[in-house]
Amino acid sequence: MPKTKTKKPLTTKNLLASKRSEIFYSVAKKAKYQCSFWMPLLLTAATVLFLVSFVMFCFVRIETKNQAMVYTFSAVKVADQDELIKTQVQTAVSILDGIYAKVMAEEMEEETAKKLAADILRNLRYGKDGQGYFFADTVEGINIVLPTNLSVEGTNRIDAKVNGVFHVREIIKSGQKPGGGFTDYYFVKPGGTVPLAKRSYSLEFKPFGWIIGTGYYLEDVVTSNYKNGWSAGSSCGFCSGKMMRWW
Repeated sequence: MPKTKTKKPLTTKNLLASKRSEIFYSVAKKAKYQCSFWMPLLLTAATVLFLVSFVMFCFVRIETKNQAMVYTFSAVKVADQDELIKTQVQTAVSILDGIYAKVMAEEMEEETAKKLAADILRNLRYGKDGQGYFFADTVEGINIVLPTNLSVEGTNRIDAKVNGVFHVREIIKSGQKPGGGFTDYYFVKPGGTVPLAKRSYSLEFKPFGWIIGTGYYLEDVVTSNYKNGWSAGSSCGFCSGKMMRWW
């Protein structure tokens, strides 16, 4: 005869063991369900976070590279403008040399020569649309030529100051250096109200004791190519780094 399994007597110990098994099975089943539900979501979130981080990393690198390119380009533009205004001032001074040669040859009185020189400087133009022009002051600060404001001519502006800087004094000082020099300062554009960063080159014409100069607004060098502007790592004192409006 086949053996029949005998049931274990239902004791308190057996009952507790059975309950523990049921609870463990229930918890394991629930944990398995939650894991199968949340794992795809966690993986998706991790993937999205990785992609967002990667895109931001790439964007920062591209932006940094573009900014560096803008800075480099701005520095080149400022250097080009520096060379331009320096060459133009040297050309203007060479014209005055030719006029003064007539004085030395006794073909012209000095006062006549000065008037002729001032008239020539006042009408000299260069650059795009002839926007570039010249200014001249004596070493004492008396203005001789200022085409943008003729009422200033004949007045002493040695004490002229913008943003705490005696810019005319600095321009004169730069002009008296061997070979001339550059000056960084602030000045209001014609028709404007807010002083803007400017840069000029000046050179002394010693026979007349005049400081001849011309300049540009640094802002215009950059904004003609990049609307946002910036700071260029060039040799200029301001460079924020900026087509030409002339002083």
